[in-house]
Amino acid sequence: MKAQLTSLIALSLASSMSLAAANFTFQDANDDGKISKDEYYNTLSDSGIYADWDLNDDGLLDVGEFEDVGFDYEFSEWDVDNNDYLDAGELYDSYYDTYDDNENGHWDAGEWDDAGDEGFFDV
Repeated sequence: MKAQLTSLIALSLASSMSLAAANFTFQDANDDGKISKDEYYNTLSDSGIYADWDLNDDGLLDVGEFEDVGFDYEFSEWDVDNNDYLDAGELYDSYYDTYDDNENGHWDAGEWDDAGDEGFFDV
């Protein structure tokens, strides 16, 4: 039992450290002072967030899985193709667009902070 608890704690710490490393400077791979969608996608794909939330491992998030995450967003607004599921692209694009306040296709440091305060990068 003690070994299982130690393993669980180690996995939790590793996951938290992985997301904690996702700071603005680190993610701004080309040092242009902005985080592009490509840079943002690299962060999420490396962290495995989508797979963690896909509880039934079908490659899609249904409304129940989406609500289990606990964010205060409207599922129907993010379900672009209206098929009652979110694929990874719909989830990531919708999240990115939610925090791209000036709609210029890049996050500046303030937008990154806002996204972190309420979502994926809040560690």
